[in-house]
Amino acid sequence: MTNGALEIERREKRIGTGLDAALTVYVTDEQIAFAFEGFDQQEIADIFRVSQVQLVQGSAQADAFQMTEFLNVAAVVQPITDQPKCARSWRRVPDVGSDPAYPELSARDADAVRWWDARQA
Repeated sequence: MTNGALEIERREKRIGTGLDAALTVYVTDEQIAFAFEGFDQQEIADIFRVSQVQLVQGSAQADAFQMTEFLNVAAVVQPITDQPKCARSWRRVPDVGSDPAYPELSARDADAVRWWDARQA
């Protein structure tokens, strides 16, 4: 369902990939919302293959994308244009460049590369 919302934004050339987007997912079904309990924001973003996500339990705003097959879920896509892109994951997150040893990477990706480099030495 969220892929449908992202596809519209790709078709309209407002984003190149889902990683150029922030996604707000509105869920009115408690069981669906429960499925995401225990996950942090970045893990949920990884599930939806976007850079940022906000999961909202409640009704969607009027202009949200919704499919008749999934009336309990709706999505709004916002292009991310004000944050740099990580050279490793291509996610657009504010902490790209926060690690001086890996200035083109997000903090998460810098940690992963540092871990990998330590094991290869």
